[in-house]
Amino acid sequence: MTALHFEPDSGLNALFTGFVAVFLLDGVKQVGASIALKAYTPGVITAALLEIPYGIYTFIAS
Repeated sequence: MTALHFEPDSGLNALFTGFVAVFLLDGVKQVGASIALKAYTPGVITAALLEIPYGIYTFIAS
């Protein structure tokens, strides 16, 4: 199941939304840690380029 094929009436709706929320929060956490420490933290590039945009897109698309 992807954001493109998201079906609001699906039985997996809550599970998918939960996974995407955790994915998005992890991305925000990674970027926040990097800003707070004023240094590179592992995962910040993946978070900025993949996790946060995908999470935002998914919640807007649904």
